Amino acid sequence: MEMEAISTAAKNLMESVSHVQAPFTLAKHLEHVRPMFKMAWTSFLAAFSVGLQDCDDPEVAALCLDGIRCAIRIVCIFHMTLERDAYVQALARFTLLTANSPIMDMKAKKY
Repeated sequence: MEMEAISTAAKNLMESVSHVQAPFTLAKHLEHVRPMFKMAWTSFLAAFSVGLQDCDDPEVAALCLDGIRCAIRIVCIFHMTLERDAYVQALARFTLLTANSPIMDMKAKKY
């Protein structure tokens, strides 16, 4: 119910501004990526982490791992230390490299 309400509200908001004419700037330079990624990296990290943790579909797991790989590449290109550390730590937590619990707690992902 809540998801449906959010979806309806989002649709109404998009329709209410659909008539607005705003200038579109084409991103032609590598420097355009940094501010966009800076705004969205936490949402990406949350989506990839939840996808890896909660889904048993191998295709979803592969896409999430690819997303993390691409995000780490972007943050390394732009020397974004905080973001890089967050992605690498999330990946390490998922693989249980830093866990104190037995390895048996790790859930297998089939590819």
